[in-house]
Amino acid sequence: MSRAVLLDEMITASVAEQLRTRGWDVVAVVESPGLVGAADDEVLKAAAGKQRVLFTRNIRDFVPLDRTWRDAGRSHAGIACLDSATFPHDRRFVGALVNALNDALANDALPTPGTCRFLSVRR
Repeated sequence: MSRAVLLDEMITASVAEQLRTRGWDVVAVVESPGLVGAADDEVLKAAAGKQRVLFTRNIRDFVPLDRTWRDAGRSHAGIACLDSATFPHDRRFVGALVNALNDALANDALPTPGTCRFLSVRR
């Protein structure tokens, strides 16, 4: 089952573009003028409204936001966190992230609705 994805503002549009060329439904916040600069809660609300799994490097804000949403009985399509140890922001970042997201999409290994988890890479 293919799922739709929203990449948080900290992730470049080139990641979304490369994944779309592979046939995936991926949009980046930076490609969505109404979401650029929006509060984290608004970004999650937009992702949830379109049933898009949110991918983010902003662990510090989205992990507590997930908890807040669950405590309030709110649901989202899933949050995938990208930690800097697994995905260091160096010259290999975009390629590593594209490959990991492609694998996750191809293997239906995205977070399930209402959950927040870290994206891992196959070694």
